[in-house]
Amino acid sequence: MIKLLHTADVHLGREFPSLREKGPDYRRQLLTTFGLTMDLAMRHNVSLVLIAGDLFDSNAVLGAPVRTALASFRKLEAAGIRACILPGTHDRYGEDCIYRFVGFPSNVTVLTPQRLSQTYADLDLTVYGRAFDGKLDGTSALQGLLLSAASKLHVGMAHCSLRIDGSIDKETMLVDKAEISGSRLDYLALGHWHSFRDCSQGATKAFYCGSPEPIDMD
Repeated sequence: MIKLLHTADVHLGREFPSLREKGPDYRRQLLTTFGLTMDLAMRHNVSLVLIAGDLFDSNAVLGAPVRTALASFRKLEAAGIRACILPGTHDRYGEDCIYRFVGFPSNVTVLTPQRLSQTYADLDLTVYGRAFDGKLDGTSALQGLLLSAASKLHVGMAHCSLRIDGSIDKETMLVDKAEISGSRLDYLALGHWHSFRDCSQGATKAFYCGSPEPIDMD
């Protein structure tokens, strides 16, 4: 049986200035929780970890957040578990993108504007995703999605908002219910909204997993 662990909006390195003297403590809590999430993946021997955007709070994150992330990915590597990361809006894939400069272990794949999918032949599964690069405002997160004939299972990742007419129809990236239903994906791992939400449509299961820790004061 294939098991996926889906997380997003971890925001490692976030400063939390509004928390004042408690800010550094909460910043460390994000690191601890990410480590526990990866421990959960190993405890349940998942097949693949999906990170649907904003692993890092910005592309200027240095030090402990990067070291913690790399240590966790190396532990996954030692356990034979792979991870697939989609850059989000905070860690967007631009010229200064953190994913261009950090040396991730070989078990980690980062989807980019040039690399829109990753096939895991032993799982008979392909992961798809459009990395936000700062040039995709208002576009569909599933635009141009072409499923691979080489895989039986198809999993999408999208860091975007769900289009809601009259409420949310202009955002960084969007996806609407009809696109989810017509995508023919088996699962769509969503990020960008910080709370859990079931967005399943038709035969496609789709979820916002929510942030592992509260990120905003609302």
